[in-house]
Parts: sequence; structure tokens; C-alpha cells
Amino acid sequence: MIDARSRELHELIARKIRQNPALIQKVRETLTRWLRAADDGDRSHDALIEWQRRLERDSLDSVLDFLVSDGEDACRLRQSTPFVGLLTERERGEIFRKYEAYRS
Repeated sequence: MIDARSRELHELIARKIRQNPALIQKVRETLTRWLRAADDGDRSHDALIEWQRRLERDSLDSVLDFLVSDGEDACRLRQSTPFVGLLTERERGEIFRKYEAYRS
């Protein structure tokens, strides 16, 4: 259920970026800030490096397709995502409440 919720959050993020590609710059800024703060041995640091490599080498469409894919790497990397800052509290809350309802 956590993977499904994370994927739905990222589907919304991908739609927002497709509507306004300039938002990817905010993701890059977040990623840079998080990398400066992360410890080299931290698992999330490795994931952030993977995100950085993807953003540098892949087209925006490829990154967004990966962001919402069902693949193991995408599921893993969504757990340490620099994209989440693009959602408002309201947007996140709506999705979180939806999945809380499933647990009840």
C-alpha cells in the first residue's frame, strides 16, 4: 500500500511537471541541498546520487516516465525523492487520507 501511495503522489508530481517543465529546476535545487546535507554512507545519499545521475543524463520525459513506473528501482528511489516538495500540503493530504481510508 505504501508503494501505491508513493506512486500516486509521483503521478501527480509528473503531471505538474509536464504542465510546467520549469518545476524541474526546483527538484534540482532540492536535490543539491539534500546532497550537501546527507552523509556519504547514508542509504538515502546513494539514492540521491542516482536521482542526480538520472536528471543529468535522461530526458525530462524519461525521468517522468521512470518516476511513475512499476519497476523495482523506481519504487526504491521514490522512497528518497527530491520531487515531493512540488506538492502542496493539501495535495499530499488528500492522497494520504485516501490510503488511510483503505487501512480502516
